[in-house]
Amino acid sequence: SEYGLDIDADAPNAVAARLTESAIAAELIAALDEWAWVRAYRTVDKELLDRPHEVARVADPDPWRAQLRRAARRGNAGELRSLARKEDVSRLSASSVHLLASELAKANEFEAAVDFLRRARVHHPQDLWINFYLGHWLTKLTPPQWDRAARAYAAATTIRPDGAAAWNNLGIALQSLGETEQAIDAYERAIEIAPKYASALNNLGTVLLEMGKTDEALAAFRRAVKAQGDHGPAY
Repeated sequence: SEYGLDIDADAPNAVAARLTESAIAAELIAALDEWAWVRAYRTVDKELLDRPHEVARVADPDPWRAQLRRAARRGNAGELRSLARKEDVSRLSASSVHLLASELAKANEFEAAVDFLRRARVHHPQDLWINFYLGHWLTKLTPPQWDRAARAYAAATTIRPDGAAAWNNLGIALQSLGETEQAIDAYERAIEIAPKYASALNNLGTVLLEMGKTDEALAAFRRAVKAQGDHGPAY
């Protein structure tokens, strides 16, 4: 809204027209799709939920992404799986890959999301979010594939060494594999980057507790509570 645009209050056509005039229109449209995905987990207001996708549909002429947004809006998991299975991933931008994988995961189609991201990573090996979310969705499989998740998160930390979330998630994967010392290193790296990262501090406490280092674990839990007073797991 500080740029004179309010997607929740202004007419979608007006917002879309402003976006398409921008030199970074493609990036802004991709951001709207990401925004819509995040909102799906944070709001129950149907109108607010649909607004980012509505503006993106008006602003973006790409027929494939239009089909994807329609399938996502209807919650049609079968159509989403079909799009992922049939599409030539080599022609898709990284943002289009993110969009479809995210919608598959939102529909609990984790195997399809993982398969799609694995194929897409061949064409976008240095994309942070493809590697990060590949790791994340691998942990949602039954059973979780912690070894492959650890490799995907390790790739994400290589692409962006200052990404605290990737280091924290790498620590979780390593801890789940029983690689406790490496997990501690990963958590400590996350905390070095973000000293008040309560989840990483809590996770460090859990692995220290598993190792019988009670005093060190308590110190980590107390730091987590101090950093985030409502962090239930740390309490």
